[in-house]
Amino acid sequence: MIVSFERRADGDCIMRCTRDDGSTEWQRHTGARAVFFAHHDLTHLAVERTLGMREGFFGLIAAGWTIADTEGSGARGALPAGSVLVENLVGLFGQEQATGVKWTAAEFDEAMQSYAAQHGHARPPVLTADEVTRTRDAVRALYAAWRDTPPGGVLQLTF
Repeated sequence: MIVSFERRADGDCIMRCTRDDGSTEWQRHTGARAVFFAHHDLTHLAVERTLGMREGFFGLIAAGWTIADTEGSGARGALPAGSVLVENLVGLFGQEQATGVKWTAAEFDEAMQSYAAQHGHARPPVLTADEVTRTRDAVRALYAAWRDTPPGGVLQLTF
């Protein structure tokens, strides 16, 4: 699947997913939401690609889900358990990027285990230090590529 992020001259961001069969899903974010969602979606891409997770946002879109489906409001109903894990990881890596404080693999594990226990989810897998480093590096590289995308430009990636 091709994932494109268009940086509009007005500051908006359009994220478009073109599946292998040619069908598309897209979403436009405006104002302050454009900055947040560009980074959030890029973090999803980094987490899902690096860790091989196929039940996160982009995995579901690639499998034919609509964006509304991934919000739990579509015809498919409840999200798969793996999507909750991915969303949690995306939030943790997003916090790390926003604060500039690097977490250890043990800190990621503690936060993920705590979240799972509080919400009645199955125990998530433990990330290795290498997986955390590779994912962090992927997030930073995607943020840099987006930062370097000029107004009117498109950052095109694969999933």
